[in-house]
Amino acid sequence: GNYYRHKRDWEEAGAHYDRARVIVEELGEARELVLVKEFQGDLAFSSEAFDEARELYREALAGGERLAPQGDLVLESLRRLACLESRLGNVPAAREHLGRAMAISDQLGEDFEKGFLLRVEARLTAAEGDLKTASELYHESIRHHRKCCAPFEMAVTRLELGSFCIENIVDLERAGRELEKARETFEMIGAEYEAGHAYLLSAKLEMVCDHPTGEARSHLESAIDLLERLGNDEDQEALREVDRDIDRLLEETS
Repeated sequence: GNYYRHKRDWEEAGAHYDRARVIVEELGEARELVLVKEFQGDLAFSSEAFDEARELYREALAGGERLAPQGDLVLESLRRLACLESRLGNVPAAREHLGRAMAISDQLGEDFEKGFLLRVEARLTAAEGDLKTASELYHESIRHHRKCCAPFEMAVTRLELGSFCIENIVDLERAGRELEKARETFEMIGAEYEAGHAYLLSAKLEMVCDHPTGEARSHLESAIDLLERLGNDEDQEALREVDRDIDRLLEETS
């Protein structure tokens, strides 16, 4: 199920998760049932069924609390809820889940989860307007995931950091370096959808930096190759928007 979810084959992933859930319910495996609900929630989140994702995460949280109130399953569910609410702009709810998750993460010494949580905190802090602290939190998230050898999550944070820098026109040289590293990691591990977004952001960076390299069109073409095949309607519109921006810039500079 996780394999097909990462390949963005929602139907196949859902079928495997449903089968797994039937088996663990028949066996009465409480811990495995919590994990299945977490992953089903991830699938709903990825396919933008946010209400369904929230309900599944809450069910997973309740199951985890019955097994171990301060355990790893509770931490994972709280982190997922914080990430979901931050994505939807529900800052108070996200902060509540994040605070509980941070406390458990510190208690368990969980570097992997701490890296996730720092990324969510950076996102919330940026939304609140504290750009300096948000940048520091993104860098700290990268350090935690480097420490526990989590290259994919480190690349995801680099991708989000690049987007943050471009959106706020800060530290653009650093954004270029982080996006390049993210692209390399995504391509190395076959994360094509994420690689497409990294190329798209690299094209956007060319539109706002003081010393463009002239690679905007090349980056956009790489993004198109990946996202036209794997992306959703929002991704397609983002591709068209950057394409228009590149044409406009070329006209202005000719």
